[in-house]
Amino acid sequence: MNLIRISAPRAVCLSLGLLLVAGCREKDKGPETLDIEGQITRLVTNDDGTGEIAATFHSQKQNREIEGVALVTAETKILINGKPATLADLREGERIRGQIKSEKVGKTRQYTALTIHADRALPVGD
Repeated sequence: MNLIRISAPRAVCLSLGLLLVAGCREKDKGPETLDIEGQITRLVTNDDGTGEIAATFHSQKQNREIEGVALVTAETKILINGKPATLADLREGERIRGQIKSEKVGKTRQYTALTIHADRALPVGD
């Protein structure tokens, strides 16, 4: 059996090098909050007021318009002209802004709407 002899300083450097390389892998950052602004393309409303919202928005990362889908939960805060609203009150084609939570679930990312704001023109006289 052949043994390889390494001096103590080299052994320490080798060990540290292996630790650093192992620590260089990209780790999941955990959930992150993203600001979005876009136009509603599709709404799915469940009986309990939850559902899904799809919207097109400009992705700075991809530098193009993309469509994203987010879950709408009982905790999602929806406002129209600053007043509380529900998912059923929103309309396809409407411009929105808000925040979504992006988190890794298994090998995919899941998006959940935290806030949705829509501003509508008020009728004349209001």
